[in-house]
Amino acid sequence: GFRKIASDRWEFGHEKFQRGRRHLLVEIDRRKCIPSIFPAFLKASTDRSPPTPPPAVSDEEALMIMEENRNLKKENSELLSEISYFKDLEKKLVGCLFEFVEGPRPSALEPAEHEVRKIHNFIS
Repeated sequence: GFRKIASDRWEFGHEKFQRGRRHLLVEIDRRKCIPSIFPAFLKASTDRSPPTPPPAVSDEEALMIMEENRNLKKENSELLSEISYFKDLEKKLVGCLFEFVEGPRPSALEPAEHEVRKIHNFIS
């Protein structure tokens, strides 16, 4: 079977796997696996029949789905924007806390206090 060639690289070799000797490839047998503990839906399908087509959707249903998709994309964009805002705010708050513990730096304290006031007003 395939064996690891070099311990420091992700490289394997097989005595039947040789450049220019394609006729040897048919002699390589795949190792039989022990039955998996994975659920059936995670296993590869052994059924070779063509997949069943999705159910037909009316034009009205398609329009509703497209509208819902647009709304979800808009909502997702708004949420990503809020996440970005709060991440920036978190960085500023951590900086403010750091400066409070370490001692104020004259130029950096004023903007941080402004952010703390904004949060206080938001919470109140």
